[in-house]
Amino acid sequence: MLLISVVSTEIMTIKYFSAYENLQRTICSLSVGQGKLKERLANAYSYHLMIIHPEYMPEHLQQELSDIQNKLTKNHTKTVEETIRYWKKSKTLNIATDIFYLFCRMSYYYHSGGKM
Repeated sequence: MLLISVVSTEIMTIKYFSAYENLQRTICSLSVGQGKLKERLANAYSYHLMIIHPEYMPEHLQQELSDIQNKLTKNHTKTVEETIRYWKKSKTLNIATDIFYLFCRMSYYYHSGGKM
């Protein structure tokens, strides 16, 4: 029984590794990247967050990721950089905070072997 549990945990870890790693990079880019928060958010999206597909996330986090990505790409006539440029500082901070909390939940899930 323990062997099955270990194997299923390893499969889960492999399945979500790419999403976890890109969320971690997103957080690093937001935290210590160059420029102001709006610029860091745009870069974090363009280089890391954009490439995470919701289906690569645990089911209970898929909608949360989609919501964040949709907020950043809501205006399809403008780039993410142009969209963020016109946001109030509070909206930018709220999205960055949402990303941080998503990473926290993903990190817990990933390191706990799939426990919610």
